[in-house]
Amino acid sequence: MRDGIKLYLAILFCVLLAAGCHDTREQPTPANPCYIEVQDSVVLFKYSSDTLYLNSDLPISDGRLVCHRSFPPKRSGANDAPDSFLITEIKSKGENLWRIVLSDTGDSYVYENSFCFSWSGRLNDTGDTCLVVSAPFTVCKPFFTGLPALVLNTPDAVPIVSKTQWITGAEMVLFDENGHQLYQGGLEIKGRGNSTWNAPKKPYSLRLDIKAGLFDMPPNRRWVLLANYLDRTLLRNHLAFFLEGAEGNTSAWTPRGQFVELILNGEHLGNYYLCEKISVGDNRIDLKTNSPSDADISFMVEMDTNFDEVNKFRTPVRQLPVMIHEPDENDLTAEQASYIENYFSRLEQLIYNSNSLSEESYGCLLDLDSYVDYWLINELTGNTESWWPKSVFMYRDKGGKLIVGPVWDYDWGTFGKRYENKFCCLDCLWTRQLLLNGDFRNLAAERWNKLLPGLATVFDEIDRQRDRLSYSAAINESMWPNDRDINGDETLSYEEAVELLKRNLRERMDWISEHIHSIQ
Repeated sequence: MRDGIKLYLAILFCVLLAAGCHDTREQPTPANPCYIEVQDSVVLFKYSSDTLYLNSDLPISDGRLVCHRSFPPKRSGANDAPDSFLITEIKSKGENLWRIVLSDTGDSYVYENSFCFSWSGRLNDTGDTCLVVSAPFTVCKPFFTGLPALVLNTPDAVPIVSKTQWITGAEMVLFDENGHQLYQGGLEIKGRGNSTWNAPKKPYSLRLDIKAGLFDMPPNRRWVLLANYLDRTLLRNHLAFFLEGAEGNTSAWTPRGQFVELILNGEHLGNYYLCEKISVGDNRIDLKTNSPSDADISFMVEMDTNFDEVNKFRTPVRQLPVMIHEPDENDLTAEQASYIENYFSRLEQLIYNSNSLSEESYGCLLDLDSYVDYWLINELTGNTESWWPKSVFMYRDKGGKLIVGPVWDYDWGTFGKRYENKFCCLDCLWTRQLLLNGDFRNLAAERWNKLLPGLATVFDEIDRQRDRLSYSAAINESMWPNDRDINGDETLSYEEAVELLKRNLRERMDWISEHIHSIQ
């Protein structure tokens, strides 16, 4: 069954659109030039037809018009006409204009070469035999799920088996939902994730050879392919990003992404989420550059119980695991590492020893709005991984305060009912201690009221993405069935799972609105 799905889901691609002509056999005289100019590209769905137009002074319908898969066409007499579509109509539309209809046969699933027309016949005015060939033109086949397609090829189709060793010399081609090429370039690729790397459907890290903007996202080298294997709806990570980016949120930058069909070394692997990697730099988390002599530095950290980075420490009170991502291990000096550790030590001690939000307390080190926003999104989505903690990012720009966020890793155990009718993330970082302060509780209520209109727009986004993904999701589920009871929707259809998520989220939003002012 899987082989059949892979065959049915492959892409019909094409190459460059151009116009012009040249004569491969007998050159006409300059006084009577012969030419074929192709005006249009063609989009062919399976078993469908599309029309293009030719400009030519040749008697097209009186000769033999052939479409070739190679350019220039073979001269050996072998038939290299494509078996994936046929010319089903040739009709004159006026002086030197011809209407050509191409019809997809459903017999082939990848257009591997460029296409061109050749015409052979006798010229009306001289009676001379002539062969004229057009320049290449484009025949596109939309990927049939209606989503863009990302094609990755490693050298010699070597499998990706490591999340520590990059495979170099790989190539990537990105197509939009209509089969038109958006990007092509070299890259390195490796596996990624912790528990997700052990799932049957693997996530990947991408490092482009040069910076590139993909879809409407700004240029960068680092990108991530999230598999969303445990998420029946495929939406949880995307919706967490959407919620953090909602109007009124203080996060300076939130990852963005696009759903794609992934084809790796010729094998269709289903629905993936191509998104920006959390990293420091232009168009991502933009921090001031450090120098080794700086007494005040910019940095980014991740709190995660995996605790597997080179530079790491634990906070003095809660023993929270902090791993330093920026400056990276090649640039971080011993003095800078001590600065970051001392910053967190001072912050945590102030949180547990102060009852004030003033600049003389932890408010001088911690951006309280970002902290509250991050906690509220975890409450809204039911993301209790912040307890451990896991995948909790923070950053600080030189001269500023510590920002909590952006959100990451919301694909399982979220948007459910496991923790309904109570605040489930009070053990997120220092929240329980902070809520002992009445001013902090008031701030939380104020932030919720301010964020709520923007957060409520998520329901339109759910509907929009459900309509886009339903076909792709059905195919993805057939390829990667998951019977683990992670989100409580594994036995539901895609539409039922999305509706359950939507209902849970609306009920959770209403419950927080009712109880945020009386939180203890």
